[in-house]
Amino acid sequence: MRIRSTTGSINRETLYKPAAEIRAQYIAVGIKPGDKVVVYCQAGIHAAYDYFTLKLTGFRPVLFTGSFSEWSNDFTAPIETGSGGAGRSSFPNR
Repeated sequence: MRIRSTTGSINRETLYKPAAEIRAQYIAVGIKPGDKVVVYCQAGIHAAYDYFTLKLTGFRPVLFTGSFSEWSNDFTAPIETGSGGAGRSSFPNR
């Protein structure tokens, strides 16, 4: 599932919201306590933010350091699209 990394976790003063509030937002998008969550982005900046906030709020994040650009260049790597669509791909040759 793809979520916007900074949506709702920082207030107008660019300070982190309380951890309980951030945790509730992750739960609201379908991440369950105890889930392993792989975070990634194009260059690592947003992924590091996601990793930090997930770890802060009690989840089990894993940082994919390569980036989506690297992953998508490997045509044997799976790519899921949509919500809950295990195995669906946006690429016809996958």
